[in-house]
Amino acid sequence: MIESLDVQADDTSRSVLFYQMLNQGGKRGKETKILALDCERILTAKGDRLARVSVVNFYGNIVFDTLVKPWAKVIDYREGITGLKAEDLKHAPSYPKVAPLLKKILNDKVVIGHSLSQDFDHLKLNEDEYQCTFRDISQFSLFQKTTGGEKGLAYKRKLKDLASDFLNAKIQAGHHSSIIDARTALALYRVF
Repeated sequence: MIESLDVQADDTSRSVLFYQMLNQGGKRGKETKILALDCERILTAKGDRLARVSVVNFYGNIVFDTLVKPWAKVIDYREGITGLKAEDLKHAPSYPKVAPLLKKILNDKVVIGHSLSQDFDHLKLNEDEYQCTFRDISQFSLFQKTTGGEKGLAYKRKLKDLASDFLNAKIQAGHHSSIIDARTALALYRVF
């Protein structure tokens, strides 16, 4: 898939933290002990289904990136969010072809991401089964907001807002890139 992987500064008077990692384009790399993962989903007649999965290594290099052909009739490609169209997924591999590769890559790794439980649910992966460890940055108290009041309930924030507030990076200005989103989650993990 051809897409822009450039990340700009949200505030041009300040530099972007991890600028080199976030702006390395489609550079490929080898697996590392720590990986970051992100998925894009589309809406089908059977609910949300995986449409793209990307894995980057500790340095932000792409380890794995593929589109995934849906198993059910597509109701909404969510093109405004995913950037995907019907023709993009027409010749993509089905999930049963992708799953063994993902399992091999993620086995015995530390996997970083934002809202990882949702991604792993759609990937049909279980962290115990594959002996990987989750580090979901949306669950880190530093990255959460609290409601007012005495009890102040914590809630997770959008990755886009975390990128702006903590990295001075402007992401998801157009459609989402699972590569950029994985790199952003990884950068937040590495900084904090």
